[in-house]
Amino acid sequence: MLTVGALFDVLPLLLLGFLGIVTLYAMGRWPRVWGFAALAFAPMIGWMLAFSLPRSSFSEQAFAGSIDIPFADAVAILGLLAMVFELTRTHLWRWWARRLPFVWSYAALVFAHLASVFSASRPDMYGVIKFALRPVAFSYLAFV
Repeated sequence: MLTVGALFDVLPLLLLGFLGIVTLYAMGRWPRVWGFAALAFAPMIGWMLAFSLPRSSFSEQAFAGSIDIPFADAVAILGLLAMVFELTRTHLWRWWARRLPFVWSYAALVFAHLASVFSASRPDMYGVIKFALRPVAFSYLAFV
């Protein structure tokens, strides 16, 4: 018999599973809507999803103990996944890659960011990689 206490333990998992199934269905059904939703949520700067990490030297150095993701970026990740599913289904990879503007310029910019790890000023390696991937590479892929 299911008691009220067990229901409170299981209900968030059931709701998250249902939300995940609905999200996967919507990603397959309307892939371009996710990109528009990410652009619509982009001005909501203060909306953050925070995930605390267990204490370790790596999590403290790289993420300061928690991963904070803006809500617009989370929706943009879903949009990128939806577009990957769509491009895989329709086999339009080459057509899509040719339509990306300034792709080689941004690739050179990301490479320059990553190469700055080896500079004489000895910057924090995790910070350089995190800055090169999130604001530069992810913003280009998600919002261009």
